Amino acid sequence: MSDETESPPPMTTLRRRYPETPMPTEEDNDEEDNIYLEEPEGEATESRFFENVMFFIFVGIAIAHFWTVWALQADVNILMEYQKEHANQYKHMIKLLETMRKVKWQMVPAHLQIQ
Repeated sequence: MSDETESPPPMTTLRRRYPETPMPTEEDNDEEDNIYLEEPEGEATESRFFENVMFFIFVGIAIAHFWTVWALQADVNILMEYQKEHANQYKHMIKLLETMRKVKWQMVPAHLQIQ
């Protein structure tokens, strides 16, 4: 082997392996910022549709919950009135039993019996 192949080439004779990287300008920066702010048309339509569907699902669930609570409250009110009515009937029956005359049973002599 020779000395020329083992030693690195002098620094002045090195070539660049890649082309020079272009530096961005102010116009390029503005365009790049707008790229990130704007959504592609297909994705915007798709995500907007998904947002609308999710909104309607949540609104539907909320309405269903409010309707269920209202229906349960109405049913509880009906049961409470039914219970009050029965309680009033029981009170009335107890009052009648307390005020009822007690029957006195006694032995009647045979000559007083009605024939």
